[in-house]
Amino acid sequence: MEVTKKKPDSFGLFLSHVKEKMFNLNILKIFLLDLTYLLALPAMACCFLWVMNEAYYRAFGRFKRKAVICTGVVGVTVHEVSHALMASLWGMYVNKIVFFNFDPESKTLGYVNYSYNPRSLIHCLGIVFTGFAPLIVGACLVYFIFDYSGLPNFNSYFQYSYQGSIQETINAGFLESVTNWLSDLYVSFNSPLDVLFFLLCLMIGVHSTPSRADLRGAMRGSFITLSFLFSLWYLMRLFPSYTTTYMRIFEGWMVDFGAAIIQLALISSVFAFSLTIVGLVLSVKKPTTFSN
Repeated sequence: MEVTKKKPDSFGLFLSHVKEKMFNLNILKIFLLDLTYLLALPAMACCFLWVMNEAYYRAFGRFKRKAVICTGVVGVTVHEVSHALMASLWGMYVNKIVFFNFDPESKTLGYVNYSYNPRSLIHCLGIVFTGFAPLIVGACLVYFIFDYSGLPNFNSYFQYSYQGSIQETINAGFLESVTNWLSDLYVSFNSPLDVLFFLLCLMIGVHSTPSRADLRGAMRGSFITLSFLFSLWYLMRLFPSYTTTYMRIFEGWMVDFGAAIIQLALISSVFAFSLTIVGLVLSVKKPTTFSN
């Protein structure tokens, strides 16, 4: 009786390989650590900027309108244009845009009204990016303004190493990178034009944080967006032999983008804190009255 060996099922081997990798705790641990390190620093920087901005808005009291107009003509306009631009890029229809309109009753400085299809995966991803558009576009604008004016960008001091993991890169002298960058930035103003460009960046930064309405809108598609990104990244971790090049490029790009957000948050937080001090001083000072 002749016995023939059954050829191994290539698809079955592939599935067993996937199953083995899928539940590899070491891969999962590296994946979660990288994700945490990648998101934590920009998220904390943005939260701190949001707190400083709220303090700035509240500190001016009766002078709030004048203060907001000084920074908002540029900052709020960029904020709303960012929403409209991002919504259009994701295929959503912009119904109305108000660039700047200080309304103390509704507590809005401007708004964008757009339509989307809740059944569309593209639109579900798009509403998240549209909600965070002021932060994304603001960080990119500040980066390009710094680059154009010759001011040092933070990502030049905080570079991603393709030889290590993200957490190794961030742990390797992050605070030292911040200190060196701020020191060089301080001595980089060589002309009044440099100061003007820097003030422009500050006005963009103090109005770059998403509003409560922006966050509520972004939450509608956050689960689908996070699931999509997590799955994509995890699959890249599962098959490093096929995706190493793309993964390193993607991770390096994300680190650079995170550095741009941290840069925006750092300079804008210092500016907002300074404005808060000025606002508190003006609010405490009683208006002068003249009596006959």
